[in-house]
Amino acid sequence: MGYPAATPQTPLPKAAMAVVFLIQISEALGGFALFPFVVFMLRDLGVSERNLGFYSGLLGASFFIGQVFSSYHWGRLADRYGCRACLVFGGLAAAFSSAVFGFVPNVTWA
Repeated sequence: MGYPAATPQTPLPKAAMAVVFLIQISEALGGFALFPFVVFMLRDLGVSERNLGFYSGLLGASFFIGQVFSSYHWGRLADRYGCRACLVFGGLAAAFSSAVFGFVPNVTWA
């Protein structure tokens, strides 16, 4: 009896994995980078000191709540159009929305 033939292993695409890793890390940092500045932003937008904690938590949580409700749709789009297209578009959309968020005129738009 001989040993079964060894199947050739597919090499791990390290460069592609590194790019995906960096995109995922930058997305998470985009969500957490808001927390040090949100209190000052809301204070400048006219939120009273009494309501500042509530609106800070609401605004900080809204980013992650949006991710929860949109992740299923992003997965379906990735299955249809490919992961690379969704990662590129999602990264550009996150950068654009972060830039626009910095210019909101009032709390309602934030």
